[in-house]
Amino acid sequence: MFFITTFNLKLYEQYAYNFIETYIGTNQNIPLVCYVEEDYDYPKHKKIRYVKLQNAMPQLLSFKERHKDKIINIEDESDDKSQFLQNFVKFSHKVFAQTHASYKNKKFLFIDADNIFKKNIEEKFINNFIPNDVFLTFYGRPNWVESGVVGFNSQIKDVNKIFFEKYINFYLEDKISKMKFKTDCQALDATREIMKKNLNYKEIDRG
Repeated sequence: MFFITTFNLKLYEQYAYNFIETYIGTNQNIPLVCYVEEDYDYPKHKKIRYVKLQNAMPQLLSFKERHKDKIINIEDESDDKSQFLQNFVKFSHKVFAQTHASYKNKKFLFIDADNIFKKNIEEKFINNFIPNDVFLTFYGRPNWVESGVVGFNSQIKDVNKIFFEKYINFYLEDKISKMKFKTDCQALDATREIMKKNLNYKEIDRG
């Protein structure tokens, strides 16, 4: 099992540095994979691996090129919620990173890089959070899922393959750009609805 997150250098300087510092400071034993964009001297640690997302998932570059006129650069998204919900190029990085992580066929927990670690998280917690017979664990909300902490059980290989093909196709086939709201939350919820028709798919809402 492992943790994953994604950020670029700008977001690292804004807040992801705190994510990394608290991961190290709380002596986490579960490995962490950080999907990044730039070549930068990020903090070295025996449990942390940095992967350039565009190299791991070159389809991301094609997606961003197709939608380069839709890239939204705003300093504080809390000042403009309408822009936030339309910023699908930014949020695509999370889905491409999760898809790449799924290839390992292990349990993994995606954590947004604006979180911090407060104490050591043991494997026992992850195994309880993501039971062996459950593919997806999340925190539900009345409008759409909270996608800042999401657990995937990619050990369930048949479900894993189908789920991530559906999930990433919202971007590879540009379906996300046609949705009313366009964050990764909407792509995740839409994939969940499709997967509910699969008898082998199980999810847990811990919201």
